[in-house]
Amino acid sequence: MIKQNLIRGIAIDETIEEQQCHVCNITKSKADNHPRGRSKTTKIGEVIHTDLCGPMPVTGRGGYRYFQVFIDDKVSICNITLLRKKAEAAEAIMTFTNRFERKYDCKVKSFRHDRGTEFLNKTISKFCDKTGNIKTEIKIRANETGIAQQKTDGYTSEQNARAERKIYTLCSGGGAMLRTGKMPKMFWVDAILTMNYILNRTMTKANEGEVSPMEAATKIKPDLSRLATFGAIAYAHVPKVLRKKFDDTAIACRFIGYSSEHTQDRNGGSSVYIVQNDKHIY
Repeated sequence: MIKQNLIRGIAIDETIEEQQCHVCNITKSKADNHPRGRSKTTKIGEVIHTDLCGPMPVTGRGGYRYFQVFIDDKVSICNITLLRKKAEAAEAIMTFTNRFERKYDCKVKSFRHDRGTEFLNKTISKFCDKTGNIKTEIKIRANETGIAQQKTDGYTSEQNARAERKIYTLCSGGGAMLRTGKMPKMFWVDAILTMNYILNRTMTKANEGEVSPMEAATKIKPDLSRLATFGAIAYAHVPKVLRKKFDDTAIACRFIGYSSEHTQDRNGGSSVYIVQNDKHIY
């Protein structure tokens, strides 16, 4: 990406020789690739690939056991929703749709998913037909054009390969981050979100010109100058009003990701989540 001038704020050290990575070898081993999915669409929101991962063997920070991916077929931008229960997947789809349409000024036309029971239910069907409710007090855009559901054939998960490949990449990369950073497994939530943050800013052959999903979706070239190593030691400044004479002016913490202001499709500021003694400091 650096040589193609697709990102700013980071340089290559040409003196470092390429080496085998022990962590990558033991966390990213995989079988043969699934065949690629169907041809690309022409408009953002036309097809959204979605799948659910979980339950995780370790409950994540915040009580999360699952995460759901939403990948736009046109620009490859990926959004992640964290779930405590599998039953929350239906509401996650509806929330994602509303936010995605507002953010990118588009209309979601269809979802491609497997035949999991979290997707094949009356709530989702009603939402896609625009005649039902998320909850009784929340009206879902009645009388609008419906959203189609593209269901893959039973026992052929390869038809939903794009979402499954994304989940594999997130889990293997997140696992490598946890191992390299020597972080407890409960931080898988933060590792997955951080991995997705990076992937959305990484060049991909899926897009014309091999630009990153972020640039394809927003026309903004990603700035990676503020990237930090997951699990690295960080220092949070203690404001003067919160300390006494001779108190330390900073607290040693661990970097575990980017703040909500550092959104998936904007460069944002330098705010990060850091942790010390199981407490979060912003």
